[in-house]
Amino acid sequence: MPKTSAAQSLTRFLSRERHSSKTPLVHLMSSETYAWLGLAYLDRDERDLARVAFERALEIDPHNGWVEHVLMPKLAQEGKK
Repeated sequence: MPKTSAAQSLTRFLSRERHSSKTPLVHLMSSETYAWLGLAYLDRDERDLARVAFERALEIDPHNGWVEHVLMPKLAQEGKK
């Protein structure tokens, strides 16, 4: 069985959870979850996917200071390298 990255596994899990009507784990779709997913993508140099995750985090919580003031600037800085 091929190894998958943590980001791929989390993405698949969140996708399944989002579409499951019987899942009580709605809190997993939190802004913080998407922030961590974005960090996982950023660590793998997958900046486009990181941006999508960070933007989703801000859609859920527009006042997430960690994403807005730390992670998005880090993403922009990484893109300049």
